[in-house]
Amino acid sequence: MELALIFTTTFLGSVLFGWLYTEWKFNIWVPIALHILMNLAWMLFDVDDTAAGNWYANIFRFLTIAIVITWTVIKAKRMHNGLQVNRKTLWRKS
Repeated sequence: MELALIFTTTFLGSVLFGWLYTEWKFNIWVPIALHILMNLAWMLFDVDDTAAGNWYANIFRFLTIAIVITWTVIKAKRMHNGLQVNRKTLWRKS
């Protein structure tokens, strides 16, 4: 069960970082900065030994993710571009 949770956490994290990379006009530093921030908090507060984490770690993780998603959506609305990844662009045909 723990391995499935670790796999799911890692998979969803990679989707989030890929989305951020795309929404911030392919700026690799945005997902890198978020990853550093989350890893730094994980190490500073000695959260857990695995990627699954405990309740405290997951509350921090979800709060951080909610903040970065909100920030990205607000930025897209202010720039009047809309989100780069949406229903029309999610499944592009080559």
